Amino acid sequence: MPARIGFAPRRKQMLEAELGRILEMFPQLGVEQAYLVGDMALDKVQPDSLLEIVVVQDIPGYFHRRSDFFSSHLSPMVGSRYMVYTPEEFHAQKDTNAYLRNALKTGRLVFES
Repeated sequence: MPARIGFAPRRKQMLEAELGRILEMFPQLGVEQAYLVGDMALDKVQPDSLLEIVVVQDIPGYFHRRSDFFSSHLSPMVGSRYMVYTPEEFHAQKDTNAYLRNALKTGRLVFES
């Protein structure tokens, strides 16, 4: 694989721009809270890093399909991953779900309605 010298800083700029764009849209989508997680939250952006966000929203449907709502409504311009929990799931699992525990420990709150 060819070296991508200087691409990580550019990727970070792209991810930050996308984060700003989608945060503006969260109120109209009914998002209650959003936590930035992953490489961006850890300030360890690599050329292939995704924008990873844990979303708390009262939204119906199966857990594994809820991210489709955000992909279709936000039309991401960079690789993005949304983990969408209802408020009830979030509060019930934040101390027992390893992914959520780590997200809250290493991530940061970026939106709250």
